[in-house]
Amino acid sequence: IAVSAAPDAVPVTPVTPVTPVAPGTASQPAMPAGMTQEEFQAKCDALCKQIDALVPDVVATYGDDQVVTGATIRESLKRTISPKSLAQMTDPAKIRQMAQAYASMEIYRALQVKAALQDGERPDLEAARKQVAEMVVKSPKMAEDIKSRGLTEEQMAKNYAESEMLRKWRQAQMTPKVPEAELEKYYQEHLDEFEPRTIAHILAAPKKDPQTGEVA
Repeated sequence: IAVSAAPDAVPVTPVTPVTPVAPGTASQPAMPAGMTQEEFQAKCDALCKQIDALVPDVVATYGDDQVVTGATIRESLKRTISPKSLAQMTDPAKIRQMAQAYASMEIYRALQVKAALQDGERPDLEAARKQVAEMVVKSPKMAEDIKSRGLTEEQMAKNYAESEMLRKWRQAQMTPKVPEAELEKYYQEHLDEFEPRTIAHILAAPKKDPQTGEVA
């Protein structure tokens, strides 16, 4: 797969993916000692500006002039901001490394979606919409989480639908597929292995009493 970085863009190289943690969600670590919420917010705002400055509008190109946009990568990076990651993300080199990871993941997912569609798989968007709507009703926190990630319910449903499509597609790739013609050919060439067998006589050892040794 040919992947090239856009001019002045962050080069795309395989690195360990970073798991996004949306600020304000239950998984966010506790505030570090000595830092108030206001101070944390100020640092977040400064970091967001730094991310905007470091990540170009086009991060990478791949395939037939497909691109990974800077807007996508910036949003992914901003969703990782937490009290725990804040110190690491102030390093420009770390931000570039994380941008590489997200660009690689975006490309990998896009190529898999394309392959799944070519193999006849289709995302069930209606089922995904219903699932997201039910989750929002059951958990008001879900709606806040979607908003904090800069997404709409429709975008979340699309992500779910694509993820479920990819899950089914990957599972199908793991299942060996033998053409019907090959199965028939093997059967015809090995008929003797499939001929029914007739059992004429079965011998069974007689049961003996373990104490007396006599046949039961």
